Amino acid sequence: MLTADVDSADTARAVADRLGIEARVHQVDPEGPWAKRSGAGPVGTVLVRPDGVTAWRTSDRADAAHIDEALRAVLDR
Repeated sequence: MLTADVDSADTARAVADRLGIEARVHQVDPEGPWAKRSGAGPVGTVLVRPDGVTAWRTSDRADAAHIDEALRAVLDR
């Protein structure tokens, strides 16, 4: 997962741990080009599959319920 938001990064790590998923969570520069190019903006989150395909994206701050739902949907759990 990629996010510029500290809280979303921490939440994503916690949800992945709770689900027993090995997930890499990278916090990016909210002022950098990623925020605009990704469509996530300064507080959004993008879930990228290992093959580089974007599986889920939000431009809003992602809470635990949204991240949990996205991971379960992508992993078919």
